[in-house]
Amino acid sequence: MNKPDKDKLDGLLRVADFSIARFDQRRNHSWKISLGFWAAILGSATLLDSKSTAVPLWTQILGAGFVFIIHTFWLVNVFWADKKDKMLAFTARDLAIRLLKSELKPPNFTIDEKSVWSDWGVWFQALTTFLLLVIILYIVNL
Repeated sequence: MNKPDKDKLDGLLRVADFSIARFDQRRNHSWKISLGFWAAILGSATLLDSKSTAVPLWTQILGAGFVFIIHTFWLVNVFWADKKDKMLAFTARDLAIRLLKSELKPPNFTIDEKSVWSDWGVWFQALTTFLLLVIILYIVNL
């Protein structure tokens, strides 16, 4: 392998390593943030339940809806950032492999916008948030 191709190969492998490491770090942080978010939702039950003046149900429902929308918005954006990092890592890897085979046609780099709704992690976290909010509203308003 000549020097320019070796430099390209090294660069592509560094891009692949960096992108997949960033994806992995973000995924680990996003789960920790979700767990903390869920703990805050559960903790809010004690605040709502111990108030000397009752918070109106419609205010609680609006607040829960706002919390759910914000969390889902955050989950979707984390999903897109993860997807882009994975695609960049896989594309760089595929280009490196093709460089080794002396075929430099880059693979397709498109992301289906509907794929966010087929990701189990997004659904799991969004539904967990929703269910926790419903349970808290139920317990507080018994």
